[in-house]
Amino acid sequence: MRTEVCRLLSTISKIRQQSTSSQLITEPTTVLIKKPSMPSVNSAICGWQYWEVLCYVPSNDVLKLDDLVDKVTKLLLTNGYEVTNSNTQEYYDDALKAFMISVEFRTIKLLF
Repeated sequence: MRTEVCRLLSTISKIRQQSTSSQLITEPTTVLIKKPSMPSVNSAICGWQYWEVLCYVPSNDVLKLDDLVDKVTKLLLTNGYEVTNSNTQEYYDDALKAFMISVEFRTIKLLF
């Protein structure tokens, strides 16, 4: 899964730094963000690491957003990751001229 996810990912800061219209979101894009981890209540050796996948589509292609979110969710579930079902609502990013929905998932993290 990591190679497939790495192939799909890019960083949001690099995209935002681009100022010309040719550098805006022109095709479906995903961005992986590492969120804070949480210790487990029942265990002192492991906890949860939360992640977020930002799914972007160009503003003129908003109908593909749900397909991209479904593809990302299926990819995570097929590879054994736990999707938290706390997706954001559809959001229009004016700087990128793209629509976005984020998908949150978590992995087990050893604390020692």
